[in-house]
Amino acid sequence: MGWETRKGRRYYYQKVRIGGKVSSRYIGTGVLAELLAFEVQEDSLERLDWSSKKAQLEAEERESIHQQRQSLEAASELARAEGMQRRRSEWRSLPKKSGSPSSAP
Repeated sequence: MGWETRKGRRYYYQKVRIGGKVSSRYIGTGVLAELLAFEVQEDSLERLDWSSKKAQLEAEERESIHQQRQSLEAASELARAEGMQRRRSEWRSLPKKSGSPSSAP
């Protein structure tokens, strides 16, 4: 989209795609065309702003997921060190080994 100068005058055109071809659609000239051009530019800047915010949030989400996985791995290692095992998504204490070789009949 943009302004084009023809025979010394400025005209505002909108580029549209029809059947795979790009063509120019006349919008106008003067104050109304300037207002529309400003609005289109504002919308474009807003979309860019949202895109950068979305990218930032996605990066923060990836970092959060990474930290969560590290925390779960650390908790698992600690539980194993304390003699626990995971059965059916639950942590359980390993059975105590009873009986010593001297107490056997």
